[in-house]
Amino acid sequence: MLRLPLYMDWVPVLAGAYLLARSCRALLDRSNCYWPPESRDGATYAAFIWPFRVLVGGLIVVSLLAIPEVAPGIASSRFWVGGILLILGFGIALLATLQLGWSVAFGEDGPLKERGWFRFSRNPIYLSTWAGLAGWAILTPKPEILTALALWAAVYLCAIFLEERALARSFGTKFAAYKVRTARFLGWTRAEETHGA
Repeated sequence: MLRLPLYMDWVPVLAGAYLLARSCRALLDRSNCYWPPESRDGATYAAFIWPFRVLVGGLIVVSLLAIPEVAPGIASSRFWVGGILLILGFGIALLATLQLGWSVAFGEDGPLKERGWFRFSRNPIYLSTWAGLAGWAILTPKPEILTALALWAAVYLCAIFLEERALARSFGTKFAAYKVRTARFLGWTRAEETHGA
């Protein structure tokens, strides 16, 4: 069985810790445009996207190598619950990302999305990703994997507030009306506002 040196298992954790520290710093400093970045060509974007790729790619590698050691058997309820959460969570996140636009999801300016998945949640990508992360955690419960997944979830929580700050600047009253109509996490659009739209 192929094994990485022990310290390599913690590389995704380091990437996640870096991303979380930068995100928290940006939350505290309103002038810090860490996410979404002002440009996809600049150093700020690179300071996000490369650690994010290390976090996700590293988690995939570490998890695949851990499967023989920690994954539940196919007859286990843990296998089915984790698998369903993983597939549905990341599947919905992918669909919502495609609806938003891949480049917009990764920091490029675009129109305010209010339809489809974004009708029920202002953050369907983050919400469904959390479900996928929970499934991933159920399937591969190793300390370094669980830590990296928790950091990824925390980075996405920070991103919600950073993005809302940017959307308020970009769309003003249109975003304020969308916030009133649509839950941050999950809810139904009020009927009287649906008819007026």
